[in-house]
Amino acid sequence: YPNPAGKEIKVSVTSHSGGSATIESYTVTGELLLSEKTEAAGEITVPVGFLRKGLYNLRVCTQDGCQTRRFIKN
Repeated sequence: YPNPAGKEIKVSVTSHSGGSATIESYTVTGELLLSEKTEAAGEITVPVGFLRKGLYNLRVCTQDGCQTRRFIKN
C-alpha cells in the first residue's frame, strides 16, 4: 500500500520459516527493475519514486514461497 503509489510502497512480509525475503519489481513485460534482500518479518518500505508512471508487478519471495501483486505508479 498505497496503490496507486508515489515515492514508496509498504509491504507486509511474514514467513513462518524466518530468514530473508527477496523483493523484486518488474515491468508488465517482465523487465527486472529492482531487487532487494531483507529480513522476512514485518513491514518493508520499497522505493518506487524512480519509476515512470505505469503498471508494475511486485514479487516477494521467502522460504515459504513467492507472491506477486500489481501496483500502479503515479
